[in-house]
Amino acid sequence: GYSVTGNDLTITNVTAILATQSVSIDVNVSYTAFNVVLIASTGRTITLSGTSNFSAAGEVNVGQSGYAGTVDFTDNITGTTTQFVAVNDATAIVRGATNTFTAGTVGAESNASFECRSATCFGSNANDIYMGGGVVSIYVNAAFANDWQTSVTTPDTSWLAVYDNITITGNGVVNDSIGISQETGSSNLQFTGTIT
Repeated sequence: GYSVTGNDLTITNVTAILATQSVSIDVNVSYTAFNVVLIASTGRTITLSGTSNFSAAGEVNVGQSGYAGTVDFTDNITGTTTQFVAVNDATAIVRGATNTFTAGTVGAESNASFECRSATCFGSNANDIYMGGGVVSIYVNAAFANDWQTSVTTPDTSWLAVYDNITITGNGVVNDSIGISQETGSSNLQFTGTIT
């Protein structure tokens, strides 16, 4: 239940932050472990109000079995990872205005949720928007040049839901069932790339 302020932090553990109560971390945080896990207990939220820098190019997972809480990135995300994914029923919210991180895939799997609340929520345009049995929700009026994909197979439901005028200009690869919906009656969802 604390609010953490002060000097910037460097965290070297794979399990970088584990919160059993809601916490606000109002400093810049650098994560140096190859893989990084951020987890909050179910019904709890970790709010990261400083820049989050992932520097070791491994996986970044929000959530873990038994920890279905929320991690809310209100400031920018930088660095390089192979994936930036919410997993195991957890929720990742990305709000930073100028996210620049590079990752192979960005989104949600295993019944988790990824909420895009910024025109740069998916980081670099080279990153794929990913639905691997999870839900990606987009809440901003924006055009995304990212490619998008589903997982090869998953027992869970993959979903892309949008709540504003959205254009996705990248190419899509659908390997497994996916639901796609425009949740706001007066808005549009447009794909201009090739869908395989």
